[in-house]
Amino acid sequence: MDITQLSPQQLEDVRKNLTAEVQFLTQSYGNLKVARGRYAHSLEALDEFKEDNQDQEIMVPLTTSMYIPGTLANVEKVMVDIGTGFFLEKPIPEAKAFVQTKLSLLENNLASAEQTIRSKSKDLELINGYIQAKINAMNAEQRAQLEKKSSTM
Repeated sequence: MDITQLSPQQLEDVRKNLTAEVQFLTQSYGNLKVARGRYAHSLEALDEFKEDNQDQEIMVPLTTSMYIPGTLANVEKVMVDIGTGFFLEKPIPEAKAFVQTKLSLLENNLASAEQTIRSKSKDLELINGYIQAKINAMNAEQRAQLEKKSSTM
């Protein structure tokens, strides 16, 4: 779209849409970073599943802020959340591979989101600059008309 052909109102509408897009993408980017952190933490936790740790006392998370005591009974398999409330029992190496795959996917999505945010932000800066230029041109034209009127009087 050629922004030079848009009216000030159309430019303002484009600016509002771009601002909303950038805000949404930025929020999504933050959510992806949180998810990446959780998967990275899960990968670290999987490293603790060793023969030495069998029957060890651990704190089991019920929520993000509530834990109960438990015992690490099985160090060979874990339950893996595969999405939408479904869990599968997997051996530790398969669980690690699953988490690594998810981490790689998140990293790709983060990179893509970051690139899109940059692009949309540049577009927004361009629109803002063009709006300001149009406002300045309109103000200059009004001043010129006022000066012309005052000089003819």
